[in-house]
Amino acid sequence: MRKPTAICSISKRWERWRVSRRRLSAFLILMVLSTEPAFAGPSPINPDFADTAILAQLPNVRVNTAQPPSSPEALASQVHEYIRQARSTGDPRFIGYAEGILSPGRRIG
Repeated sequence: MRKPTAICSISKRWERWRVSRRRLSAFLILMVLSTEPAFAGPSPINPDFADTAILAQLPNVRVNTAQPPSSPEALASQVHEYIRQARSTGDPRFIGYAEGILSPGRRIG
């Protein structure tokens, strides 16, 4: 007895095509995703500037760290304000100001 091969061979061919199509799709997606970061690099650094050139200018901030607050509550409030300003402006100098008034050599009231 002969087995019908037409139905089996068609289904095998279709199955092979379907699997290879999935692999091809996955490969193409992987290639697109892996080549994208190659084009998204930072711009080159230009080292051609004078030693006296000003590259960035920070805003002037007047902070009175010479006289720390007299009470612990006022000190905590001032430190909290400096940290809030550092977070909102992205300026790390305010973290330094907060650390400066919290230095262990200072006495409160």
